[in-house]
Amino acid sequence: MLRPGMLRLDIDFVRARPRSAWPGRLLFAIAVAVAADAGATYFRLREALHADQGRLAAVQPRGAARKVPAEELTAARETVQRLSLPWTQLFGALESAASPQVALLSVEPDTRSGK
Repeated sequence: MLRPGMLRLDIDFVRARPRSAWPGRLLFAIAVAVAADAGATYFRLREALHADQGRLAAVQPRGAARKVPAEELTAARETVQRLSLPWTQLFGALESAASPQVALLSVEPDTRSGK
């Protein structure tokens, strides 16, 4: 019902507006470019991998490991034994026995006895 001085509005909510096709085409072109770049990179890396595998297969295995002198081996074992001592227990015992009249200058635990 129109009153005097009012204009009639025709609103159609169903009709779709024509959309521009260029954004979709642009996104498709970008997707194709990215896919082509990914494919080219894949093939380039595959060729490099095959070349590296060929070079690796051609390398001769090295000789046997060098002989370690007995003194060096003994020193390494002693170092490992010293590092595996229960240092936290040792320091806890030393700190609990601390006295203002006595100063501890060094600690050299016996690795053989574990004390």
